[in-house]
Amino acid sequence: MMLENLSDNDLKKYEFLLKKTQDRKSYRNKLIEEYGYDLKFAVHLYRLLDEVEQILCTGDVDLMRNREQHKQVLNGFYTYAEVEQFFKDRETQLFAAYEKSELPYGPDSEAIRAFLVRLVNLFYNHYQQ
Repeated sequence: MMLENLSDNDLKKYEFLLKKTQDRKSYRNKLIEEYGYDLKFAVHLYRLLDEVEQILCTGDVDLMRNREQHKQVLNGFYTYAEVEQFFKDRETQLFAAYEKSELPYGPDSEAIRAFLVRLVNLFYNHYQQ
């Protein structure tokens, strides 16, 4: 759709969304300027690496595990150098955990298919009654 064809109301909506996005970006940019790195990206890095470790070592994921550390990352408690070192250390640990892991290389497709068929049957049996 061409901008010329939009109503004044539509243009005002787009202007509002644009300003909202720019405000969000500027806030994030301020944090990057203040701390020297993207805190939100860093907390995702910490969280995902924790989840990978949990899956490799236990076969399960506890999303609340290390929550306090993740809050510290998000609040700029760690320097960029500390975040970078954490990643390097964790990468080495995860390669070792991968080598020791008893998880199968791929998914059990038959078990997944059977589970999905069971869900579909439960769904349709529930609504046919």
